[in-house]
Amino acid sequence: NERLLINYSSYPQEFNNLVTQTIADDKVDAKRKVIDELIMGEFGIEGLKTLEPEQKWSILTQDQIWIPKERLFQVKQASPSSARFSFAVDHMSYVDFAYLWLNMPGRAFKAYLDQKIAAYLNDDSDKTEQAKRQSNFVKEFQAAVACADPLVEFDNALLTEIHTPAAGEKSVVFSAIPLEPGDTLYEALKDILVTYKYWVPGSSESWFQGAGAAGNARYIDIFTQTAFPVQPIVMSSVMGPISQTWGAAASRKVSRTNFLKWRRARSLGESIPAAPDVWRQMLRGWYVSRLLNDLKSENDAIAYDEMGPQVSVWVDPGSNYVSFPYPLMTPNLAPVADMPGIILESLTIALANCYAEHSLRPLQPYQRLLKLGGNGGQIDRELQEWVVDGKLLLAAAPIPDPSRAGSPSDTFEVRRDTCIAYLDTELKKFKASMDALDKFADPRSYPVSWEIRDDIEKAILDVISGIRSAAKEETL
Repeated sequence: NERLLINYSSYPQEFNNLVTQTIADDKVDAKRKVIDELIMGEFGIEGLKTLEPEQKWSILTQDQIWIPKERLFQVKQASPSSARFSFAVDHMSYVDFAYLWLNMPGRAFKAYLDQKIAAYLNDDSDKTEQAKRQSNFVKEFQAAVACADPLVEFDNALLTEIHTPAAGEKSVVFSAIPLEPGDTLYEALKDILVTYKYWVPGSSESWFQGAGAAGNARYIDIFTQTAFPVQPIVMSSVMGPISQTWGAAASRKVSRTNFLKWRRARSLGESIPAAPDVWRQMLRGWYVSRLLNDLKSENDAIAYDEMGPQVSVWVDPGSNYVSFPYPLMTPNLAPVADMPGIILESLTIALANCYAEHSLRPLQPYQRLLKLGGNGGQIDRELQEWVVDGKLLLAAAPIPDPSRAGSPSDTFEVRRDTCIAYLDTELKKFKASMDALDKFADPRSYPVSWEIRDDIEKAILDVISGIRSAAKEETL
């Protein structure tokens, strides 16, 4: 953003005044004189020949000198040649001539263009004009500071919950201000900076460097930014439009289809709003939650055809079941075979829901999957307790399905083998569903889980490996 001390609407009048001052002859038409000078160049401006070559211009250039045929008329003997001249016919050349004319040394136009802020404000030859300039400078300074605010709005509730209140602060860098702390305008500019919360006692005074150190300043730069990096979900200006657009499109398949069309430019693995290690841990957690019977799918008889299933995961005794985004981020009805990819893709909607609810509660299902996914190649303690001892680590947790995870009355080996057999079956079913896809069909018609098929297979194998390594712990 730019703010100007000389308003653009006054340019024509300022230009006319400077043309008159530059020619400084009431007996001639100043504008006509300028056009003559511009066209004639060094042939029409006295003193132009004394300037440096890069400051001169001419519409007529001698490309080849004339050497007469008669040797009597030659300065020195040489082969005869005709004189040759070129004429400036490119209209852009005249733009360059105009620039050189504006910057001719010793003229009013050049002095005007070269004036600095300090000289502009401190010219006391006309007290009324000086007061007007200084008043305008304060007004435009305030406008510039207001425009310099970071172009982002924060949701203060989320900002405080995710970060600290200090995360909403701003940092600012000023280039030199050609005024001194004792200047008459100093207090007015300081009040502006205090009002916009840019003033930092003990350091902001250094921005005012006076006309000496900053005498050549023709502009003042203001750079602002948030004081700390923040999560995107606290930015109202980012998440607000996403949340509103999804809210309007979510309830119908057709509108969801239009919302999702061409929305994602990268493969699923690159577009999930989480680090690769994190969402792969969530994938493992998805299969652990299925194994422990922590997942629930509810199909509303009326809304199912448009909204699909409402999928929930048991989180803890206090929260009980918490739903993933409903509807999920898919135009289809989310079949179980494609659920891992759809759930991860819907993490984007969970973040938008966080903004809409001013809370992190929509992320609880994903945090649950993250916990169940274990870490460092080891299974989570809940799965470890069940496989080894047949016990539920958390009270009121759902009881695992014996056909999937065995029962408390089974031996450790039976429960372990039952869990492995179930996951091995899931792996084979998933591979079969991927192999059954038409290899000549448009990949955009494939299930979204196809994009992370290798990661899904590895997630199941990692859980199987973790269960194989489970063992009873010795007691002291």
